[in-house]
Amino acid sequence: MVTGHDLRPGTRVRLRAPSPLLELRSDTGTVVRKDRWADYYIIRLDLPAISHDCEPVELREIREDIDNLDVIDET
Repeated sequence: MVTGHDLRPGTRVRLRAPSPLLELRSDTGTVVRKDRWADYYIIRLDLPAISHDCEPVELREIREDIDNLDVIDET
């Protein structure tokens, strides 16, 4: 879990506990930018995930709370 600082674009992260509606092909990705919602980031996944919210849709980028991310490499 990341605490106490903001993540910079380009930081490599691992998702700790993705949404049960999200089928991950890879649990790693790269921070694109901070989201407009506090403590959330847009993450570009290494491999697209499949959202099962309604009809299955491939997602290349997702929004994740900083508490659900582990830093694996900071730029």
